[in-house]
Amino acid sequence: MLGVKYTAIAPVLSLVALPLVASRKRPSPTPFLVAALIAVAVFAPWLVKNQIYVGNPLYPLFEQTLGGAHWDTVQETQLMRWQHSMGMGRDLLKYLALPFNVSTRAKPGMYYMFFDGTMTPLVLILLPLVFVRRSRPVLTLTAMAALVFLFWSATSQQLRFLMPAIALGAVLGAAGLAYLTGGAAWRSVLVLGLAAAVMGGLLLVPDQNGSPFVAGTLAGRLPVVLGLESKQEYLGRSIQSFGMFDQIKKTLPPGAPVFLIWENRAYYLDNPYFADSFFEASSVMRLVALSRDPDDLAHAIGAMGYKYIVVNDRLGEFFSRYYPPAEIAKLKDFMAQHLDTVATSNKITLYAMRP
Repeated sequence: MLGVKYTAIAPVLSLVALPLVASRKRPSPTPFLVAALIAVAVFAPWLVKNQIYVGNPLYPLFEQTLGGAHWDTVQETQLMRWQHSMGMGRDLLKYLALPFNVSTRAKPGMYYMFFDGTMTPLVLILLPLVFVRRSRPVLTLTAMAALVFLFWSATSQQLRFLMPAIALGAVLGAAGLAYLTGGAAWRSVLVLGLAAAVMGGLLLVPDQNGSPFVAGTLAGRLPVVLGLESKQEYLGRSIQSFGMFDQIKKTLPPGAPVFLIWENRAYYLDNPYFADSFFEASSVMRLVALSRDPDDLAHAIGAMGYKYIVVNDRLGEFFSRYYPPAEIAKLKDFMAQHLDTVATSNKITLYAMRP
């Protein structure tokens, strides 16, 4: 999926430009341009889809220039503000500390304050191996990884978007380890020690609750893999919204459209639906803001063709803080005055609009 993210522009540019600049000779640019064209070809269907569905190939960016359905300048500003709030700060000292922080202090969850992921600090241990064998290809790959890292640090500091640089770093670390295995016996001992540290580090990397990630992952997934738990049971305990979507299948007429509030993980929802892409730049809350009162909001949602509303109360408790209290109060008044409860599951409620 990283290949179709806008942030993939950094590894693509580095793939094309840096090898051409770094080479002693002037190599033919054809292989690099072909690689770039393949990357663009993979990405192009998403541009076409955006143009067809919302009228902006680079949606949700550049709204003032290119426009886009269900989106405006206010939401784009909210989105950019949220993206730049991720990570552990953006002043000069925080940027200088970023390699250390992302390697040693990253945590999943925490609403992106700690990059929403986990890395082992062994990345910092292996980093000096880049310079053990300072060949031109190694230095070129290092520059590519550095360019991706710099682009990532200036944009959305989600750890998953750093994966291209991590992949390059793994190649560079492996090259350094391979170089160390030749010659004196102490080098082989060092390599074995590093390999043991890497494996031990992977086993001890914590999840968002502080427990070993690998052990927790195995414990959580082995029952369904071994047939000790059904797929429905596994999905029900793993995905908050799965139980509600299962109830929708049993309760609502087939094909009845559903309006989702504070919920967008709708892979298992078979009905057509409207949902936010970003809770921090919410199209639903923008509709609330543009409505004069709860009655006007009910009319707007009804005019869009929606009779059934799903509200994730758990996520709503958190994301409500991003919006003015008056708008949240208007949304709650709309729910109280115009909705009847149909079903509840795992802090998610299905409502029906009153006639």
